[in-house]
Amino acid sequence: MIKGSVPYTLCRIEDDSSLTHVSQYEDIVDAVVGGVHQVEVEDFDFSYAVYADGKKIHSLDDRYDHDVDELMA
Repeated sequence: MIKGSVPYTLCRIEDDSSLTHVSQYEDIVDAVVGGVHQVEVEDFDFSYAVYADGKKIHSLDDRYDHDVDELMA
């Protein structure tokens, strides 16, 4: 796998839409896995997003939003 030269940043999306830096990763897969762990195990009350160069590239819904989406599908 080719590693990106830009680190990926995992951020928690706060209730007021501000971002809190959680961790950085060199690989997008590791960043998404870290976000899924945060949402599903550590802190399922908040949504998380992965950023690269200040741009959101992936978002992970909190457990409540995820459950609602599954029920509506």
